[in-house]
Amino acid sequence: MDIYQSKKINGEFKEAEKVLISMNSKAGKCTPFVSPKEDYLIFASIGNQLDLMISFKDGKGQWLSTRKLNGKINDSGQGNPYVTPDNKFLFFTTGKHQEKNWKVKWVNIESEIKNH
Repeated sequence: MDIYQSKKINGEFKEAEKVLISMNSKAGKCTPFVSPKEDYLIFASIGNQLDLMISFKDGKGQWLSTRKLNGKINDSGQGNPYVTPDNKFLFFTTGKHQEKNWKVKWVNIESEIKNH
């Protein structure tokens, strides 16, 4: 699994391209959330469990400074991130892969976004 994007040029979407994200591993990636300004990206990294990661766009269009979000967020398998328009709160799902007891949680995300 990975994350792809398609650019709209002259009213037409071009062929999807893989999004290159600088990471220390070759883990799969899924359930992306891109900020409205496209300055940060939160996604689930696929390993033993899903961990939410954050990556920041540099001034040249590259996704860099990728890191795992804090332990308050990543504690039991996470996915489906969504950040409120004011960049204050992160909503996400959490639960064990084999179980069917997924829950929606939310946390203040401001410090994670500002500390890059």
